[in-house]
Amino acid sequence: MIRRRDAFAAEATLGALGFARDLTAVPGLPARLVLRDPDGRQVDLHLIVHDNARNGWQQLDDGSWGRYDADGLDAWGEVADRRVPCISPELQVKHHRHEPWADKDRADMARLAERFGLDV
Repeated sequence: MIRRRDAFAAEATLGALGFARDLTAVPGLPARLVLRDPDGRQVDLHLIVHDNARNGWQQLDDGSWGRYDADGLDAWGEVADRRVPCISPELQVKHHRHEPWADKDRADMARLAERFGLDV
């Protein structure tokens, strides 16, 4: 998840590493920017704007807006031994309470449940 205003800078940075916009991704812009490289790796960026209370709002492809509660936007994780900002595991689960799940969603939720003791 990144600020919507940073989407094109992220696309340019990742483009220099061989990633290109996946125009077949659904939903695509303005909800999310999906980039893939020739090796099949994917970066899925959910684009948000913040309100005065620090909640994140994602414009969905039908024109409505999805809310990411501020208290779930201040978590930290680790990628390749580097501390990075991320959303909380609880917020991740909340935003996956839809059906049907793809296989990758099912696997992600199982990992979150096991690692953080969450009910998914």
